[in-house]
Amino acid sequence: MNETTPGVIKNFLGKTFDGDIVYHNLTGGESYGGECGLGIKYSFNAGVSRHLWSPIKKWVLSKLRDIPGKDHYIRYDQLCFNKCVKLEHKEKTLIMPIMDETDYLELNRVDISCPAFNWLECNFIERCTAKITFPGLKPIQENK
Repeated sequence: MNETTPGVIKNFLGKTFDGDIVYHNLTGGESYGGECGLGIKYSFNAGVSRHLWSPIKKWVLSKLRDIPGKDHYIRYDQLCFNKCVKLEHKEKTLIMPIMDETDYLELNRVDISCPAFNWLECNFIERCTAKITFPGLKPIQENK
């Protein structure tokens, strides 16, 4: 990733929103698919608003060889490079990778996997509120 990588997430890094958490039942998937092309194979994963993604959908060939008989393409978007979402609900805090887009969400809503929803002890009947932050991750610098 560099300065020319498409994306808008940098405008939201470090900002905290009061918002809601919803959940999805998509877990245990493949290592491909999802908006980044990296799947939702992790039991704790998140989908975020379309407003956090670049409108430019550029896909590039990766070096991954995990799809039998096919090339593995990933989305070239700032959001697909070391980006996580931090959720604070009641006394619990959870940071997990952003793996997907949920079109209908606004900026102050996050769609998380059911295991993550349960870990945060959200109630399936009531609204689950949270403080939502996109902390980002800094790339590891090599010592010279």
